[in-house]
Amino acid sequence: MRNIYFIGFILIGLQLPAQQNSGTGAYFYDLSLEYLNTGKLDESDSLASLASEAFKSEKRNGEVAKALMLRGYIADEKNLLIDAIIFYYESLKFDPDEYRELSCHKNIGRIFKVIGKYADAEKHYLKALEISKDYSQEEYAGMLFNLGNLYKK
Repeated sequence: MRNIYFIGFILIGLQLPAQQNSGTGAYFYDLSLEYLNTGKLDESDSLASLASEAFKSEKRNGEVAKALMLRGYIADEKNLLIDAIIFYYESLKFDPDEYRELSCHKNIGRIFKVIGKYADAEKHYLKALEISKDYSQEEYAGMLFNLGNLYKK
């Protein structure tokens, strides 16, 4: 598997413009989104992985959080729920902005609910609820709705 990443890195590296103002991590991230939008989840995930590593080396923690959240979303789309949870948790370690923190907690809560871990789901929904009250009324209402459905379950 490492050889595939290495070969992919070389091939993509050959296509990199001589100077990228936003850095290599941004290039990989943008390319990952392009692949995601065409339904190529495996390719998108490989590029998001390269993006997160590049952002780490560029010491751009907020961008690392963004790339890890993208990997969580991709794993979620592939129905790899445990992997998705891991990526969302990892994203939270890297200084996510308020929206990403809220989204990670919402997604982790939703996945825990799906797999029947209701106490864990509640913990993350409550954290998302706390964040959402200062973020937007729409998000706050959505989190109340999610909590209500969880309690109903």
